[in-house]
Amino acid sequence: MADAHGLPSARRAVAVALIVAILGACAGSAPGSPSPSLATRTTQPSASVAASAEPTSRPTPSPKVYDLQGAWADGAQMTSKRAELAATVLDGRLYVAGGIDSRATSLTTFEAYDPASDTWIELAPIPEGRDHPGLAALGGKLYLTGGGIFHEPSVKRDAWAYDPATNAWSSIAPMPARRWAHVSLALGDKLYVFGGVVAAEPANNDTWVYDPATNTWDTSPPPLPTYREHLAGVVVDGKAWIIGGRHFSNLATIEVYDPVTNKWTAMPDMPTARGGLTAGLVGRQVHVTGGENLENLSTYGQHDVFDLDLGRWLTAPDLPKKRHGLGSGAIDGRWIVVGGGQHGGVAVSPYVDIFTPAN
Repeated sequence: MADAHGLPSARRAVAVALIVAILGACAGSAPGSPSPSLATRTTQPSASVAASAEPTSRPTPSPKVYDLQGAWADGAQMTSKRAELAATVLDGRLYVAGGIDSRATSLTTFEAYDPASDTWIELAPIPEGRDHPGLAALGGKLYLTGGGIFHEPSVKRDAWAYDPATNAWSSIAPMPARRWAHVSLALGDKLYVFGGVVAAEPANNDTWVYDPATNTWDTSPPPLPTYREHLAGVVVDGKAWIIGGRHFSNLATIEVYDPVTNKWTAMPDMPTARGGLTAGLVGRQVHVTGGENLENLSTYGQHDVFDLDLGRWLTAPDLPKKRHGLGSGAIDGRWIVVGGGQHGGVAVSPYVDIFTPAN
């Protein structure tokens, strides 16, 4: 009788037995023991050879060399875990407003970090919960603009001013339209709002200006050359640096607005395109880290630094706990990075990482 391969059963049995015997001999197996597979079988050296081949010590991996040296250290954690928050610096303190918690609830939480004592101070809550708002310091006060209420979902146009002297919020004229995931910066004696999402639009490029002296908004300044939201921004020499963000996909684009000339200019792109990032100015260097990869919902920890005097990008030690939807501010030559989620989507943390440049 023949099997499916056309071989008589007796001949096939002999062939199989012969193959098994050969494999067992090559592997040094004892009679009757199962033979290892070809994928896992290895030839074992004798004891003397194995002893002589063992290295006396394992080589130490070379440390990664960065263009900019420095070190990260942990700061006291925030009083609550959150992300998609806003942060800014005023009088030596880092103020952090709003965001979402682990249930994606928009928060009224408002607190300040004092790096001198490494402590957090709980302050008067925002009048209404907000995620993705803008926050900037101007004339001794803080201004919070727009943002959203995550669960509705709803984008807001409200704006408030916070007075540290009285620990109280007050309403100011609402923005010209609803806005979310934007950036607010103080240039001169006015508050500027850049980028973000306006109502249902996927991204926006309008430039709006608030004048505290008249409590009015101006929509006439030239728009951002590049549509974007979930962006970052810093003020350098009286100019607004608008950094990264996304418009369907992550951007590496940097554009600078000069309120004196009322014009935009382009700067060299970031090494890493990203949205949901944060940026800060430490001395003469613009620091960028964090962000979210929309393709696989991972996060970025790369720490890129633009040196204003050299006119180019440098690498610096990575953010120890990479995340997105975070905030930051620079105080006394140190960059303080707070909050954010360690994976894409809704994720939160209380983390505070502080970077001190070595040079």
